[in-house]
Amino acid sequence: VEEAQADPRPFDDGRLPAASQPPRAATPAVQPVREEEELPLFGRRLFDLAPETFAPPSYGPVPADYLIGPGDEIVVEVWGEISYREVHVVDRRGAVLLREAGQAVVAGHDLEEARRIITRRLASVHSGIALDGTGDTQVDVSLGRLRNIRVFVIGETRRPGGYELSSAATLFQALYAAGGPSDLGSMRSIRLIRSNRLVVEVDLYRYLTEGIREGDVSLREGDTIFLPVAETVVSVQGAVRRPGRYELRPEESLRDLIAFAGGLAAGARADAVRVSRILPATE
Repeated sequence: VEEAQADPRPFDDGRLPAASQPPRAATPAVQPVREEEELPLFGRRLFDLAPETFAPPSYGPVPADYLIGPGDEIVVEVWGEISYREVHVVDRRGAVLLREAGQAVVAGHDLEEARRIITRRLASVHSGIALDGTGDTQVDVSLGRLRNIRVFVIGETRRPGGYELSSAATLFQALYAAGGPSDLGSMRSIRLIRSNRLVVEVDLYRYLTEGIREGDVSLREGDTIFLPVAETVVSVQGAVRRPGRYELRPEESLRDLIAFAGGLAAGARADAVRVSRILPATE
């Protein structure tokens, strides 16, 4: 040590003694990422269009599981030995009054079952109508104008409240009417509740990234759609194809986040990923 202090010449490896080296400036281990502007929330643009864009038509085909209810129009067409066409509105008791055949209760049944019920009633007064369709007179039953139902969208949504929609509306269409999730709302855990029971839980990312409308079920009178607060939202920026804010499930990792962001850009350095995290005061 005494020789080193007396002789300021370099050591054999070219380094000056520790006492002769200039002091180094301390550098923080992690530097916070500066966001010059708010990153877009992934999926938000889907709900920026007018709700009417996604409204179901009042006429046309309905899902196979559509249940007829009071207020729906039933169109009955008969041709062959006799020919006529009638349009009936299902009354509050769930029935329609058929010509010469009396009442037929169709509420709570799908269209195919309603067709069998009405054909059976007409066959009881017209000998040319057979239940298996082999008679001289044929019967066809279809739906005209559909009734409206009232559903509720609550929780972290842009416009919570009750909405009057077509009875052919689905969960996604109710979300469009309510403007989608708010800044705090979840897109990964949207819940449809019917009679105080959870019917389905929807992950919108399946639709946004794969086009799969999983869980987009038909709504019924009095249904409630609940949007909870998003638990984990992560911002990703830099050399990715789709910078933005993404909601992650507990089991998802950095690999899933980069996949949601469209993958790495051509000039990305995969060995230079930096993660900034706000820790609790105890840590």
